[in-house]
Amino acid sequence: MTRNVPGEIARYHLAHGDRFRHRCIPGIPEGKAPAVKWKLYQTSDPSPETIWGWDRHFPCPPHLRLLILGARTGLLVLDIDVRAKHERGIDAFDLLEQTPGYTLPRTFTVLTASGGWHFYFLYPDFPARNIIDKLWPAIDLKAEGGYIVSLGSVISGEPYLVAHNRPVAPLPDWLSTRILAHQQHQRSLRHRDRDRGDKADWQEALTPVQQGRQDNALIALAGKLARELPEDLWPTIPATLAGRAAQYPQDPARPYTDADFKRIAKSACDMEHARRAKEKVIRPIVFRTIQ
Repeated sequence: MTRNVPGEIARYHLAHGDRFRHRCIPGIPEGKAPAVKWKLYQTSDPSPETIWGWDRHFPCPPHLRLLILGARTGLLVLDIDVRAKHERGIDAFDLLEQTPGYTLPRTFTVLTASGGWHFYFLYPDFPARNIIDKLWPAIDLKAEGGYIVSLGSVISGEPYLVAHNRPVAPLPDWLSTRILAHQQHQRSLRHRDRDRGDKADWQEALTPVQQGRQDNALIALAGKLARELPEDLWPTIPATLAGRAAQYPQDPARPYTDADFKRIAKSACDMEHARRAKEKVIRPIVFRTIQ
């Protein structure tokens, strides 16, 4: 294939313009890493002034353009590296296509600089995060919390080109099922490890406390209680801490007060409240401008 880099990029941006670019951040040349702090732009858009500054200080090329994916953008990408071979000598794309029932639908598709493929899909109605080399060999899912090298980028003189310029398709059922099964397996592993860790943490929090370790023990116990209790029961934590502290070695020079228990409980509850807030799913803003 003869690659007309300026022509391909010009035709693409002529059709899509800033509707696509406002989801992109600049990347360093060759490295596929962001050139700016980018976590902010998972939940908000850069201002026009910011985009103008990026275009001035990080021109593309040589700098890359990275498209942020996930619920806010409304996109996820199946990234297939055709250079990697399965143990049977089959490349990743052929391995997927030869699996019964695993046929990729026609969707917006990009040919990467290395000769691989980016298959774009609409973000589903369930949380989907990055899955790297776990679904199939040399096949990654780029989703919430991730990004993909976008059109207009050039690596080692090879551009990212539109291979199939068609509407972005919904995620096929077989891929949704595979993603959900993987995520459920990962949750089971985390719950198993957490249960083991919780048991050890509770044992540590409730074991006899040596002189000089009372503060650490109360802080650990407050954190465990905040993590396990619903928020409407958090006001009971200071009393629980007071009851537990009565069993500790007492320091006559600095006896505990109710204010101490309330302060420790508040700190633990504030941290737990922030942790729970981060787990809330961002409401999808479906991105449908690619045609």
